[in-house]
Amino acid sequence: SRVRVTKDDAQNIAINTPVKVEFDDVVFDTLGEWAANRFTAKYAGYYHIAAAVAFTSRVWTADVQYRIHIYKNGADYSSNHYEIEAGGSFYKSMNITDSVYLNGSTDYIEFFVYQQQANPITTWGYAIENYISIHKIQ
Repeated sequence: SRVRVTKDDAQNIAINTPVKVEFDDVVFDTLGEWAANRFTAKYAGYYHIAAAVAFTSRVWTADVQYRIHIYKNGADYSSNHYEIEAGGSFYKSMNITDSVYLNGSTDYIEFFVYQQQANPITTWGYAIENYISIHKIQ
């Protein structure tokens, strides 16, 4: 299993709720495991997962949190938390890596982001900043 999917368009991210990221530009998917914005492994084993998401430039408020999540079977599996220490106008990006066991039949992986900014924000439409990469390690 080897999968890389990017996102090169803007997606609105609502405030104070996890939002599923719509990675929709398949770079490669050797076994056809990426569909409907989720990865479903065809073979049981351990998988290495990496993801990154960037938000457009905007004025950020100090002490605002934003997070990226890996969900397994619809539940939060791991998360990486960021906080704006000082307000200002800038792009923000986040990334996460982890390893997970997937059973090769029903287990699936999805990616969510969360933000606490005063207004909904959008992802930056740049594929090298918004991507997922998954490969089987055992």
